[in-house]
Amino acid sequence: MEVSEILGNAEDWYRLPGAPEEQIAILIESAPVELPEELLILLRYSNGGEGELPSAEMAFVLDPVEEIVRSLQGSFERSEFPGLLFFGGDGGGVRFALDIRDKLPWPVVAVDPIAGRESAEIVASSITEFLKSVGRAVDEKHA
Repeated sequence: MEVSEILGNAEDWYRLPGAPEEQIAILIESAPVELPEELLILLRYSNGGEGELPSAEMAFVLDPVEEIVRSLQGSFERSEFPGLLFFGGDGGGVRFALDIRDKLPWPVVAVDPIAGRESAEIVASSITEFLKSVGRAVDEKHA
């Protein structure tokens, strides 16, 4: 699978150099579940980065592997939000996570860490749907 098949518009993605395989291996080992292949491919391509989301008020800022691993190894997010695997944010206060408490495919939720778990809102039915929306223009009718 190619990055162009994962991201909605790879040309509009602000890319950082990809994560080395050693870091990907640490992430895989640290994760409580088997991570979606799309997330691993994106991290190999861009260890952090950002792109616009169709929602006028949101962007997607991908966390670098080191930050994802840190959140899996005992951070505030892990203790306060069990069952959520954080992988990015909107560049402000909202964090994006996979809700791994249920069966595959896991939905992507947006969470305001200050507001708590009750603020979790599904923004995509899967990481595939979520990443395909990156770089898509805001629908003028709904803006």
